[in-house]
Amino acid sequence: MKIETDKTYLTIRDTAALVGVTTRTVAKWLTTGLPHVKLGGLIRILPEDLRSWILLHRKSSLPAIRVHPSSAPMGVFSAEKFPKRRVPAQKISQGLSV
Repeated sequence: MKIETDKTYLTIRDTAALVGVTTRTVAKWLTTGLPHVKLGGLIRILPEDLRSWILLHRKSSLPAIRVHPSSAPMGVFSAEKFPKRRVPAQKISQGLSV
């Protein structure tokens, strides 16, 4: 196995500073799959691995689920909430008189 010595590795502290999180967060990421190497008890992270991992785990700013009215629970998209045509205010007030 060939060891690449020309690579620059990051420490946990370097990684945290680079990304803007705490060292505790980076340690948590290591347990959830952030690629790293352990050299004599020291943990090192390749910048390319960090970038790939972040891109893989980033959240989209778009909503994950879009609900179509036909699949919504009963009454959520009722005609009363979303009338197809506007009703003049006179007719509404006439309908409310007792």
